[in-house]
Amino acid sequence: MDKRPTSVTVISVIMIVFGSLGLLGVLAIVDLQDDPMIQDALAQVDVPVPVHIAMSGVGMAVGIVSGVAFLLRQGWMRFVYMAWWLIGFIYGYMANPYWILSMPMSVAFFGIVMYFLFSPKARAWFGGKASAAPAA
Repeated sequence: MDKRPTSVTVISVIMIVFGSLGLLGVLAIVDLQDDPMIQDALAQVDVPVPVHIAMSGVGMAVGIVSGVAFLLRQGWMRFVYMAWWLIGFIYGYMANPYWILSMPMSVAFFGIVMYFLFSPKARAWFGGKASAAPAA
């Protein structure tokens, strides 16, 4: 299968765009961490601020790198993304006092992404195998 499935392209672009925006947000927090409003928000996190900023930045970077890797047909990155998502999920549960509000959306997005990245068409494309089914 030579044509990349549309679902892989869409997921990749979404991950690159949102990862980039998130990384800009992390950089803004680093720049504005002396602001009282930012300090109040960071005080609600149950981990040291540098750890929280590092985890957020790495998470955004993994999203960007994953999106690019998916576009470049690097199927192994699906497993790296899954592992990082699990780490981020556990971290979010431990560190975010409002985890119950954010986790359902995170789980839904992760489920949709995994469904499409491990669909038969995507598996065939990442594996470089020909498929009788047209790309979707």
